[in-house]
Amino acid sequence: MACQNLVQCDSETRTTKECSRFAVYSSTYQYSLSISSFTVREILIETSKVLESLSEVLGVQSFVLAVDPQDPEDAGFLGGSLVGREFYRGLRGGGTAGASSFKTFAQKRFPSAQAQEEAIVQEALTQSSPVPPATRSARQIKVDLYETIRSQLRCVYDFF
Repeated sequence: MACQNLVQCDSETRTTKECSRFAVYSSTYQYSLSISSFTVREILIETSKVLESLSEVLGVQSFVLAVDPQDPEDAGFLGGSLVGREFYRGLRGGGTAGASSFKTFAQKRFPSAQAQEEAIVQEALTQSSPVPPATRSARQIKVDLYETIRSQLRCVYDFF
């Protein structure tokens, strides 16, 4: 079993790895307490810093990609560990083109308020227009016709 280095961390004796995890958790918790005073970009930058710290301390590799589907000028945000960011940039379909594709995907999944209003108006117009009769197969039409003729013939036969 490997020898573990013990350090004093937050008034407790912990291993170096536990202390590192605690420090990352503590800093993340502090960020979440004051999150209301940050802009979205600042939050993404701080998140990226936490992911970089995880990489340095624990060797965890990661990346985060964020886009604002409502902002036409937003090119996206790529953060995380150096290895994670390099991986995403080198990934086929990644990089700037990948961020653009992700933004387009998000726009389709989460349309803007204007697009939602247009969809509601279109739905209202569609619901108010008459519904065309359901199409039936030729076989079903033939079966219904024969059944109707037979029942009419029975009525006529019973009448006489």
